[in-house]
Amino acid sequence: MTKINVALLGIGTVGKGVYDAIVSSNHYYEKCYGISFNIKKILVSNLKKIREGVDGSLLTDNFEEIINDNSIEIIIEVMGGIDTAKEYILKSFEHKKHIISANKDLISLYRKELEKTALENNCFFRYEASVAGGVPAIDVANYHFAGENITGIDAILNGTTNYILSTMYKSDVKSYDDALQEAKDLGFAEANPKSDVEGLDSARKLAILSSIYYKKDFTSSDVYTQGITQIDTNDIAAAKMLNYSIKLLATSKNDGKNTKLAVYPAFVKEHSPFADIDGGFNIICVQSDLLGKSYYIGAGAGAKPTASAVISNLVNISFKLIQNETPKSIKCSSDYKNILKSDEYISSYYMSIDVKNGLSLSDILKQEFTDFEKKVKAIVKVKAFAAIDNYAIVINEMAEKELKIIFDKLSKIDGIQAKKYIRIHDEL
Repeated sequence: MTKINVALLGIGTVGKGVYDAIVSSNHYYEKCYGISFNIKKILVSNLKKIREGVDGSLLTDNFEEIINDNSIEIIIEVMGGIDTAKEYILKSFEHKKHIISANKDLISLYRKELEKTALENNCFFRYEASVAGGVPAIDVANYHFAGENITGIDAILNGTTNYILSTMYKSDVKSYDDALQEAKDLGFAEANPKSDVEGLDSARKLAILSSIYYKKDFTSSDVYTQGITQIDTNDIAAAKMLNYSIKLLATSKNDGKNTKLAVYPAFVKEHSPFADIDGGFNIICVQSDLLGKSYYIGAGAGAKPTASAVISNLVNISFKLIQNETPKSIKCSSDYKNILKSDEYISSYYMSIDVKNGLSLSDILKQEFTDFEKKVKAIVKVKAFAAIDNYAIVINEMAEKELKIIFDKLSKIDGIQAKKYIRIHDEL
């Protein structure tokens, strides 16, 4: 039996989930793997706070106690935040501690530096839990797809926005604000949901995934990001009429020369794998040369799903230590990292337009927008109001920069207001 001493940095929701998993399942690890995990220390900021179900003798508010304990081999960082977490991880590497982290904010910004420091100190660094909770994503890239060329990733990576959009879709009357408040009341959304609803959380996760799958170095600043705050009941009604659902899509494509990195609301086909992802679940679809499309689905957040990913890393590192393996780097290249601008995207689109009663949208398009009218696949009246009608236009593939010109021209016509356009992903 091999005993591995570990320490936790943080004992919040995720930390408690990891703690419970180790304590309750140690007999399983002993029986199946011949490994016993022993939690020696837990770093907290307030020693006086009562923590139900946690051995109080393990708590410390002194990080030095952990890094100076030579018996501790693996540190699990579940404290969150950026600056302090980064400082502690770098110090841990200097003290030859292996690190497991669930910190997407930190890793999306400093993954390259952290991996470099880990390698310099002969330490393992794993962060499966930083993306999509318990859904296998990072280790799938590093091991299963080790010999494949990855050309695309499409994903739903944020449970809060997925819950909001699912709630709006199931109801014909709930506005974005109504659905957001419900998500807050049920604990699906933070008091300040900006990171989720504006797409920032998904962008950070997509940057991590794209870096690993394409073996290039990206950060969230490379990702074109658009949130869901402008989605209204007209958009939901139009999606239903056209047999679509609306999801916050994280998508990246790589052809070896150009890379698309984007997060935005998208129409996806009703009853497709993406449309059927509900509530807090995540989905990742990977496109590779040999396997083609493969899908990975599961709970994207929460104590147990995240603990599942952490424990997977913990067992994996422990095996490597027992077998005296040393960390190895996977080379990332910054060459040919040409990131497409959103104007360069080519897509099909849904456009929402308000038209004053008495005007014919079809006639206006035929008379004023002859070339564009040929791209129009369908025009559907979504809702009728006292003075205006709301229409949905479905547009076949075209460059986004061309669509923007049409959008602006339409808005200048008396009696017409082009409200928004949303990309359509029929391939999903």
